[in-house]
Amino acid sequence: MELGAMSNFLINSGFDIWQRGTTFNVSGDKTKTADQWIADVAFGSCGCINRSDDFRFADNSAEICVNPGGTLTFYQSPEFYSALSDCWGTFSIWVKIFAAWEVSVFMHHSDGFDVVEFGLPKINAWQQCCVQMLFGNIIPVSDWPNNGGIKVGIKIKAGDENARVLVDGTMLKCGQGTTEEMEYHPRTFHEEMELCTRYYSTCAQPAIPLVPWEATLPTASVSSISIASLKNKEIELAQKEAELAAREAKLEAGKNKKRIDFGKSERNLDLEEK
Repeated sequence: MELGAMSNFLINSGFDIWQRGTTFNVSGDKTKTADQWIADVAFGSCGCINRSDDFRFADNSAEICVNPGGTLTFYQSPEFYSALSDCWGTFSIWVKIFAAWEVSVFMHHSDGFDVVEFGLPKINAWQQCCVQMLFGNIIPVSDWPNNGGIKVGIKIKAGDENARVLVDGTMLKCGQGTTEEMEYHPRTFHEEMELCTRYYSTCAQPAIPLVPWEATLPTASVSSISIASLKNKEIELAQKEAELAAREAKLEAGKNKKRIDFGKSERNLDLEEK
């Protein structure tokens, strides 16, 4: 699998992987929810993140609920953020708003000095939003993903009533992509799982990698990641399918031979009777 220029830099972009659970109460900062996705709330606010089967693309979406008067930020800090250093980046997300006072999509450096934020119309239907940002030199951070080089996500503010919003089909690409160019193309479930399980554990800090993972870090224009184990599995699967096809062909050939032999025996009996 490769993450190249104009490929999706977000992991678990369609919210298919939920290894820690399917519902999370959020009452503080950096609450880990669906794999690779984090939720923060403003002081005195609370909310929850749930897996929803009301989706735009595959099987799931993320449901974001915020208590009255609260503010919740749902975001991802991309692992390979250095690929966007000194480049344009385009973030796309599909949103369905049931109730909220204000909803905005954002992308910014984690230091908060460079911010691009776009408010969404409150429509109870799936809508796509794209925002773009020209990143400067993104300084590496030592405690990624808790403080990533950049953040992309959605901010929801509730009014006098509970806010409820669904999100799906997220993408972050290198370059200035149009809405048409930002058409969502998900990875397979197995590809997303392979990426997510590198960081999951049942210990107190599940975001820390269990073992060091070596990869070719992306440049400003191209990022290339090879996952050998996934390719080996694909090769093994292809070999098994070839073996199964050979067995089926051999079995069918045996059946055909038996039919021919049986036909010959019947003809011989007819000749003997005559």
